[in-house]
Amino acid sequence: MTRVARNMMPLPAPTNPGPENRRKGRLRPKFLTCNLGTVADLSASGVRVAAKGKVQVKPGQEIVLTLNTRHRPTAIKSSVVWVKEQSHWRHEIGLRFEEITPEIRATLNAVARECASQSTFLTGDEPEAR
Repeated sequence: MTRVARNMMPLPAPTNPGPENRRKGRLRPKFLTCNLGTVADLSASGVRVAAKGKVQVKPGQEIVLTLNTRHRPTAIKSSVVWVKEQSHWRHEIGLRFEEITPEIRATLNAVARECASQSTFLTGDEPEAR
């Protein structure tokens, strides 16, 4: 089983299908950004980004997401899963990490440990805050 951080194990697959079919828990970091905007939540398998302005990505598109961590920028090959318009100039983008090397996994673990001390760990059963 893959660990996000030493004390964070992936959750078992949901038993009842629904809008929240996430297999891994999420963190809501307070000060993490990326090349698309502000990271709204982060898991071992992907990220939700709050973006302002015109969105240049589309579902199915593969991109290199650059997380601006405290340690160093980290580039992760990702796929755009969905794009939701919140208002005319605000969007949310869901991305799935595609290629996670041991180096990237170590960086995600460090970010998870840092975020865990200042964020809420979500299991997927909570309603989305908007």
